[in-house]
Amino acid sequence: MSFLVTNCFDWIGFHIINYLVENGYQVDGFDNTATNKKENLAMMVGRNDLFSLLQDKKECRERYTAIIINGSNGHALDLKADKMVKLCRDEARKEGDAQLTTVMLPLLFGEWMPMNEKGMYAQNRFVPFDSDVFLNDAIYIEDFVLCLMQIIQSNHLPSFIELRSVKDNRKLDKNSKRFIFLRDIRPIEKNVKKVQDHYNRFKTIY
Repeated sequence: MSFLVTNCFDWIGFHIINYLVENGYQVDGFDNTATNKKENLAMMVGRNDLFSLLQDKKECRERYTAIIINGSNGHALDLKADKMVKLCRDEARKEGDAQLTTVMLPLLFGEWMPMNEKGMYAQNRFVPFDSDVFLNDAIYIEDFVLCLMQIIQSNHLPSFIELRSVKDNRKLDKNSKRFIFLRDIRPIEKNVKKVQDHYNRFKTIY
């Protein structure tokens, strides 16, 4: 199985490609190493023979098992894949493309995200770890990646999926095609502590 991931050294993209190569999948990635953090993340995964950082679309395979578009990388839509998933944070929903499944992300947190010891930065706002928004809405990145893989492995995908925490008490949008509710595999407080410890250890490259 082969995967292409765009923005692969964005912190979310990094967790996706890291999971894929650790599970023996062939992975190609698109991104640049313009920041110190991205350069360090590139070095971490670049040693793995299953991962290739591509510079041009001409280097792409003829067809992928799945293409994961992390954010706004429309050029990947030109490539061929059995499945194509676009991860969106706050973009307008785009439906009607039979090949593309848009996945609206919940509030994700995890290692390498923009953060400090007290909270995280998401969508140009600061979200404290002890806030109601975080405790009710946030999903740990590894739990999300497992869910994403289940979505990709599904036989029939809708054009739009919204992911939410089971603790998210917002009203459901009746016009949405589909919701998936994620549970914490382990208590959120333990995952926050794990992320804080990681941040304190690698603070200079966060």
